[in-house]
Amino acid sequence: MRRLPPSSAPTCKAAIREADPVNRPSPYEFTAIPYFTNTNREPTAMLVWLADTPEKAQRSSLATQATATASHCNPADTVTALNDQTEGPASSDDSTIRRFTWWDHRGTEEWVQYDFAREETVSAVEVYWWDERRIQRHCRVPSSWRLLYQSAEGWKPVSGASDYGTQIDRFNRVTFDPVKTKALRIEVKLQPEWSGGILEWIVE
Repeated sequence: MRRLPPSSAPTCKAAIREADPVNRPSPYEFTAIPYFTNTNREPTAMLVWLADTPEKAQRSSLATQATATASHCNPADTVTALNDQTEGPASSDDSTIRRFTWWDHRGTEEWVQYDFAREETVSAVEVYWWDERRIQRHCRVPSSWRLLYQSAEGWKPVSGASDYGTQIDRFNRVTFDPVKTKALRIEVKLQPEWSGGILEWIVE
């Protein structure tokens, strides 16, 4: 197979979605490396497709490489909904996509967890809560939550965390002092008499 010299690799113009609360696209120029040459480069994360519109673009998330578990999951739902990176939720009660819920636990302390294959450096998460207030069912955003990371001494809360948001119909972003870890956990306190759930959990 003939190798392409670096100068012949095509350079393209595109848009990239920023990892910020607005998640707005911005201009970006990249060099397209033929797939076969990947074996001649150091190990690296790789996407093998490009979205043709900004609306279809998804931000890369360490969560896609993680194994999700939970303290409890409704048998009709799935923990894999946490990191499936499907098309973004239309709202917090978007029933057209898969979801994770703690139903039928109400008012309890619960958790969801990501385990990584190796240590990763993380400094931000985003959570899109499942909430059924408008459709008058049984799930609401939690009364409170926090993020922990696994260390040699056990589970520790992240330091320097920004506000732990519980807004509906949007991603709630939390930044914190970077940590190296093989596992992250969200701990929640569900509202009295209500259950709760998550549509998507992004990790950066």
